[in-house]
Amino acid sequence: TRQGGWRTKWHHLAYPCAEFFDVDHTSDNVLIAAGQLVHSGAARSTLVAGLDTDGKLLWTHIPKVPDQGSLSSIVNVDGGYVGFGLTYVGGTLAPLLLRRTTANTTLWQRIHAFGGQTTTWVAGGLIRAGNGGFLNSGQRNQNGQTPLWLHADRHGFVSCPDAGGCTSAATTCDDKNPCTADWCDAVGGCQHAPLSGPSCGAGGYCQVGVCK
Repeated sequence: TRQGGWRTKWHHLAYPCAEFFDVDHTSDNVLIAAGQLVHSGAARSTLVAGLDTDGKLLWTHIPKVPDQGSLSSIVNVDGGYVGFGLTYVGGTLAPLLLRRTTANTTLWQRIHAFGGQTTTWVAGGLIRAGNGGFLNSGQRNQNGQTPLWLHADRHGFVSCPDAGGCTSAATTCDDKNPCTADWCDAVGGCQHAPLSGPSCGAGGYCQVGVCK
């Protein structure tokens, strides 16, 4: 380590192997590190850890993704973080974006399976974009290695086609359920609050988001 720095080992993580690839810090000086857990048989799980400025482990998060996953980059956002990495879709790797709170709650998770089943992604870096979104660098292995950029909005959505220019994509939060109140939250995206009391269907009434 450099003079005045530190290094630490966490023997109590209770996992065969933990690897970290990127680190950022929150406004209250908590370091957040992104990486992966390597289990027996080389299976991998996404991993995020919080540390104090002396390297003491404060908490660990293992965000649940549909298949094996790994986080290669992380950035601090208000009340939590956004991680960028990879997960498997149909046997091939796809870019993964997720936003979570430091209280271990997932606000949203996006998997962008561009290019079909012959595409393999190598995750790169993640930075905040000027419009509140996120810009990710990576590499797609499809008949050779092609460097690519992924530009997502603040909710992790991508409105650009696999090739060519970007287009504006309107997002609706209407879930077609008359027993929910639908709106768009600036942090969590679409919200659907269950309603009780309003009439619905053929003489029915809403009861906690369900028409009965």
